[in-house]
Amino acid sequence: MSRLTERADRPAGDRADVNRPRRGAEGRRPPTFAAMSLRRLLAGAAIGGHAGALAAIGIAWATGGVPTALSAALGAVLALAFSMIGHGVQLAFADGPPERLLLAALTSYLVRVGLLGGALALVLSNAAGFGWLQRAPLALGAVTVVVTWLAAEIWVFSRLRIPVWDAPDDADRPTGANPETPRLSRRDPSSGH
Repeated sequence: MSRLTERADRPAGDRADVNRPRRGAEGRRPPTFAAMSLRRLLAGAAIGGHAGALAAIGIAWATGGVPTALSAALGAVLALAFSMIGHGVQLAFADGPPERLLLAALTSYLVRVGLLGGALALVLSNAAGFGWLQRAPLALGAVTVVVTWLAAEIWVFSRLRIPVWDAPDDADRPTGANPETPRLSRRDPSSGH
C-alpha cells in the first residue's frame, strides 16, 4: 500500500499532520504574524516613499524643468529600489531562523551598496555621457524618498498591534484568575516595582 493511500485510509483524527498549519489555496502556508507585520511596514513605507518621490520630482520640475525633474526622478528611483529590495529580502526570510534573516539582510545590503558604488563609478568615469545629470536634484530625490520612507515606516510601526506578554505561570496567578488571560508582567505588585 502506498503512503498516500495509507494516509487517506486513516480517520482524520489519526493523521500525523493534524497539528501542521493548513495550507492556502495555492499550497502555501499562511503568513506568520511576523511576515504580516513586515508586509504592513513595507506597504506603508512604500506609500510614503512614493509620495516623497512625487513631491521631489514635482518640485524639481517646477523649479528647473524636465532635465531637473529627470535627475530628481533618478535619485528617487534609486532610493526606492534600494529600500524595497531590502524590505523584500527581509520579507522573504521573515519566517526563518534569526541567523538566516540577519545573514540575508546583511548580504542584501552589501550587494545593494556594491551596485550603487558601481553605478557611481560608471557615472564618474563617463562624465560626458551623464552631463544631463544634475547633482542637487538627484540628491533631493534620494533624500526626500529616504526621509518620507522612514517617516511612514515609523508611523506604521507605531500603529502595529504587537501583543507583548509573558507566558502564563500558574504559581504567580492570583486565586480565581482566569488561566487563559495572559499576564503583562512578572513584577510583584507588593514590591512597588
